[in-house]
Amino acid sequence: MYYPVMAADGHSYERSAIERWLATKSTSPLTGGELEHRILIPNHTLRRQIGEWHEAHVGRWFALARCHRVQ
Repeated sequence: MYYPVMAADGHSYERSAIERWLATKSTSPLTGGELEHRILIPNHTLRRQIGEWHEAHVGRWFALARCHRVQ
């Protein structure tokens, strides 16, 4: 997930995925309930947490891969 947004149902989604969903539907993908509105709010906290996790895990993996690369 790169651009998490919160929908009217209170759940977070990847922006591109929920925009595709809302192009043809007016319901929540998770609950099936009707959404009160189609406004998508950026979830800055979740985006920061994903970035921190990515740095801690994926960044470490790339560093290890470089160290153990066969020449």
